[in-house]
Amino acid sequence: GVRDLVKVNVLLTRASDVAAMNALYAGAFGPPPYPARTTCVVQALPNPKMLIEIEAVASLSK
Repeated sequence: GVRDLVKVNVLLTRASDVAAMNALYAGAFGPPPYPARTTCVVQALPNPKMLIEIEAVASLSK
């Protein structure tokens, strides 16, 4: 589940989407602590229709 995530990378094509992404991120993960995160605004993604790309790393060892 989302609580297994330890690192998330977010690529956005529009800086104006950062605030909305932060709100959606908080809603998806619930209360802190959140996984470590890097957010970057990039000029383009591989598919021109894409506005966001998310990569996540999880730790499943308990």
